[in-house]
Amino acid sequence: MKQWLSSLRVRMLVPVIIMTLLVIILLTTLFSRAYTDMILQQENEVNAVGFDTVSRTIPPLINTSVSEVKRIIADSRVASYARLQYASDAQLVRARLSCRDYLQGEIDRHDGITGLLFMRKDGSLFGVLPEGSFFLDEPEKNPLSEDVMARILDVSFGQTVWVGPLAGALISGYENSSTFQNVMIAAWKSVNVTYGECYAMMLMDESIFESQFVALQDGQSTWHLFTADDTEIYHTGQEACLNPERLISQSNSGTIFRDEHDRPICTFSMAMESPAWTVVREISMENYEQVVHRVRRSILLLGGAVFLIGLTVYWLWLRRSMPQFDSLLNGIVRMGEGDLESTTFVPTSIAEFKQMQGEINRTRLALGQQMETIRRMERERMELENQKKEQERMAQELILAKQIQESMLPHIFPPFPERAEIDLFASMDPARDVGGDFYDFFFIDEDHLCLVIADVSGKGRSPARCS
Repeated sequence: MKQWLSSLRVRMLVPVIIMTLLVIILLTTLFSRAYTDMILQQENEVNAVGFDTVSRTIPPLINTSVSEVKRIIADSRVASYARLQYASDAQLVRARLSCRDYLQGEIDRHDGITGLLFMRKDGSLFGVLPEGSFFLDEPEKNPLSEDVMARILDVSFGQTVWVGPLAGALISGYENSSTFQNVMIAAWKSVNVTYGECYAMMLMDESIFESQFVALQDGQSTWHLFTADDTEIYHTGQEACLNPERLISQSNSGTIFRDEHDRPICTFSMAMESPAWTVVREISMENYEQVVHRVRRSILLLGGAVFLIGLTVYWLWLRRSMPQFDSLLNGIVRMGEGDLESTTFVPTSIAEFKQMQGEINRTRLALGQQMETIRRMERERMELENQKKEQERMAQELILAKQIQESMLPHIFPPFPERAEIDLFASMDPARDVGGDFYDFFFIDEDHLCLVIADVSGKGRSPARCS
């Protein structure tokens, strides 16, 4: 008890420290959550504008381009060359030139289309690019990789698959200042009775999307375009996404997470129907995180200042009130040690301490009375125990005396079994444990029997004579 009370000052300070820490943690948590919610709300408003712009520009551009290509490949000049059924080399050359000129004129009229290629089932390729043409009727000359060719040949009729982005130099076979850096290929299976199965490939330079996203750049956002199989075909940032699946799955969740470079980001996404692409807006939260850190430091500094002020006030209060605590402590300690005398109390301005001192003095008085009662009861108990022990001792002595007395008296009857003329029996029954009478009998000679009856306590009849 004394040790517990001696640490009263520290124990009174611990709740203050805990409450201060809880308040600081609560304030920082509430601010971080409120600030993050506010930022996400603002970003949602930006998303609404950005996604609306994308949905109004990109799908029409893609769908219009695909429709135009489907119209182009239905022309007889394309079908004529696709059959490769010519009587002479001269006819083959004329068909090739006619197909090239027609396709070249068509891609020049469409800004979104940067090339038209057609691939037969055997892998042979023909078509045009802005600065050249492909008439590679030998499959082994196809510049596309086996993986790209496999994806295109595996597409079902009526389905469009997007491949890329691929390096423009890979398609063209050379690289110069006018070669496109990256191109995307939209491929689908076309069946025409005039030339059979053929796979049409529309090439689009990724730069066509720059005009769609240039107005959406704010220095904090990176826009991504993913196909249905999570292939990234365009992005506005410096680096392509290394984990598209995670970027898409975490979008619209309102959570901040770390990307592959351990940068805090938040993502939002929108799914388009035609084409079935996913637009993802990636927002860097580094600036917001720095603001949160600065505010947290400010809250910590403010909380520390408030705590120091509170601690100062606490110690001033202790200096004023601790003498009263010391008086109470000494009184309680003395009471615990058995000193039940009243304690002189030095009055202070704290009325509660005066009341506590009065309660302690009343407790002393009550404890003193109880202790006196306990001591009296203890004395009575000891006296009763002594009396009981004395009675038990006397009872043992009486039993022993009775046994001694009985052992002195004759107790075998008949005493003279060889003398048939004599029949004798005697007994002594004391009124209490031990009696004062005595008897005995014995032969003086062959003819005379002596009977002895006596009162050994000095009372009763005179001793009997022998006869």
